[in-house]
Amino acid sequence: MKKCFSISILLFSLLFLEACLDDTLTPTPTVHPSAAPLLKTMEAIGGTATAYAATLTPTLTPTKIPDQEGLLKAIRNGMKEQLGSSFGAKITVKDVKLGPIGSQYITNLYIEIDCASENNSVCPTSQVMIALMETCKDKKKQIGGNVPETTDTLTVTIFDPVNSPRVVEIDWSIVQKYMDEKADGEEINKRIRYTQYR
Repeated sequence: MKKCFSISILLFSLLFLEACLDDTLTPTPTVHPSAAPLLKTMEAIGGTATAYAATLTPTLTPTKIPDQEGLLKAIRNGMKEQLGSSFGAKITVKDVKLGPIGSQYITNLYIEIDCASENNSVCPTSQVMIALMETCKDKKKQIGGNVPETTDTLTVTIFDPVNSPRVVEIDWSIVQKYMDEKADGEEINKRIRYTQYR
């Protein structure tokens, strides 16, 4: 009799334990009515944060390869149009380069100009630079579209038979403002830096 009673207690205990572990019998968590608005606000914030995080995912775009030949052609043609035959000197745009060469990022636009003035007189640097700035403005699409956004300096080297080569530098951002008609010739003149090879 005692043995049957012990077995009955053991079976009852096992059935009770199984009932406790059954998921269907687990009580569903409830939220107090006063906390419901706060819960909704937290869910909304969580959704907004997730959406905002998605906008921060960087989009990698391939670097545009500049058309240096097109750049050279646009500057050559533009300088001829600006100066014409009344300038009193033969201007030839020798070369246009983007550099530094071998660097991952292009920071400089280099332009080399030959200026052979009449009677071997000094070639007027200021007039060459004015013509170059006007060329950049007139050929904005061909020139501006082929100069990478990382460019910060325009360096112009002017060669003539009389003087040592002259180097003129200006921030590319100022040239861009001039191209967009947000800077005038006076601003360009203030920002130009004149140097010379020794």
